[in-house]
Amino acid sequence: MKTTIDNAQRVFLFTGENSKVFCNLHDVPNALKSFDNLDEVQMFEFWNFRLKKLSKKSLNVLFEGNQMKNRIV
Repeated sequence: MKTTIDNAQRVFLFTGENSKVFCNLHDVPNALKSFDNLDEVQMFEFWNFRLKKLSKKSLNVLFEGNQMKNRIV
């Protein structure tokens, strides 16, 4: 998957199955489609020069806060 990163927004990192994907919030659904098993994917966010591990629940809160209709189950 090829993405363009906007450093003025939050940057997310998804790792799993020998691959890594960096993206912004609006590209998260497409990034997750590149993985076969979502249970093995680890989600991280870069914010204020720090790496923070995310849960599915916190990612869904970010979607709701940005008025996006995406949900991670």
